[in-house]
Amino acid sequence: MLRHLFLLLGLRIPRFVRQTNYQANAGTYFLEVADFNNDRSLDIVASNNVSGTISIFYNKGNGRFYSQKIYSTGGKGSDVDTLTVADLNCDGYVDIIAPNYGLDYIGIFKNKRGGTFAPQVTLFTGAGSGPISVDTAYLNKDRYPDIVVANNKVDNIGVLLSKGPGIFDSMVTYSTGPGSAPRSLVLADLNCDHKDDVIVANRGGSNIGVLFNQGGGKFGSLTTYSTGAGSSPRAVAVVDLNGDDKLDVVSINTGTNNIYIFFNSGDGTLRLTKILSTGLAPRGVAIANINNDRKPDIVYANSGDDNFGLYENKGFSKFVPQGPYPIGYHSEPYGIAVGDFNHDGRNDIATANFGTASVSIFLNAGY
Repeated sequence: MLRHLFLLLGLRIPRFVRQTNYQANAGTYFLEVADFNNDRSLDIVASNNVSGTISIFYNKGNGRFYSQKIYSTGGKGSDVDTLTVADLNCDGYVDIIAPNYGLDYIGIFKNKRGGTFAPQVTLFTGAGSGPISVDTAYLNKDRYPDIVVANNKVDNIGVLLSKGPGIFDSMVTYSTGPGSAPRSLVLADLNCDHKDDVIVANRGGSNIGVLFNQGGGKFGSLTTYSTGAGSSPRAVAVVDLNGDDKLDVVSINTGTNNIYIFFNSGDGTLRLTKILSTGLAPRGVAIANINNDRKPDIVYANSGDDNFGLYENKGFSKFVPQGPYPIGYHSEPYGIAVGDFNHDGRNDIATANFGTASVSIFLNAGY
């Protein structure tokens, strides 16, 4: 009845069908999407921080996935919350980079081709550092990606410049502020100088921090933007939301149950433009065109409400809420990712469900 009412009112509500759940390991926390076996279908890797493992789900080509393949990050106590993917050795195959909060190292899983990965090689980040989030970019302009890590326990970000295929120089650190407890970071060019900057969500400081790239993999001092008292920003994403060819910043704030949108003034200076309400305890955010209108939309995981939500980007700083979309009792979704899993030209949704140690796939059926 409700959907018929929406149709009578002329409202178009995105539909997601065929929720499929796949068992992972204890503490499923975060996920990333990539084509690991070069078969032109998107696969999924999920971190399981309680069991100290990662799970890889290979796509059958139709939006359905094979059962997990499991790799150890160091066992219980290793506590891998997040991860990222990149071709670190330029062999044409995507590798996995997993910051190990519990054991103070970054684990690198080299793709051996054909759908298998070598056991992790580790990069030490310092005793008691608590590495919790990583991203990669070409910071020193050689052909190999560099790594930047958020060290949650010591309030800094660490830069590891590549020296060759899978080889990195000693870590250089930059402060994110006393008590900042950086939780999530991304690398992107905010000031249009063709150098990737660091954008970091500081959970302890309740702010977003920006460190501009000065060239050669060196960064300037921190500039911060408040996300509100008690906001505890959990994740950050960067994308051009308003079509002005400048990258904007989105923060998901677990403490205040909202999303902050900062538009880019053009020189990398950010201005708070929108505050959007979410469900209870949002943790994960992803940005992609969900409704095929060529504008990036915002999807987010509400861990306290066992669902995910969607804000459709209507342009002119207008974001229309859709959903929520239920995942299941006690699912507690922490991570969310987007990709076209079944080759139908529409972006689908995947969630990492901490409560049920599972990954859920929601195929996009349009309107």
